[in-house]
Amino acid sequence: HVVLGIGQGNPGVSTADEEVVERLIRCMKENPIKRINAALAKKKSNYSGSHRNIMNQLFVRKGYGHSKVQSLQLEIKYTGFRDPGSIKTSAGAISAALADFIAPGSSQ
Repeated sequence: HVVLGIGQGNPGVSTADEEVVERLIRCMKENPIKRINAALAKKKSNYSGSHRNIMNQLFVRKGYGHSKVQSLQLEIKYTGFRDPGSIKTSAGAISAALADFIAPGSSQ
């Protein structure tokens, strides 16, 4: 349902630590509103967040020196998630997952 891009191009320019990605995927899969199947995008795919002119790469490629910034690109499936009949529930589920990611236990 959700693909995460962290710059896995060729060569890769990672924008987030593996631990951060794994924790966000876990929060999406375990959120109480709606399970979200999340996975890391395939290397060099259009969803990998590796294109040099996108916001995901801003801090890394522009040399702003913000080593504490973790940037992830989320690509969300349309059918069952962004279509008119699903958008409200999906927004709540993603919000709950992000809340739990930021402050563990907050969405319980």
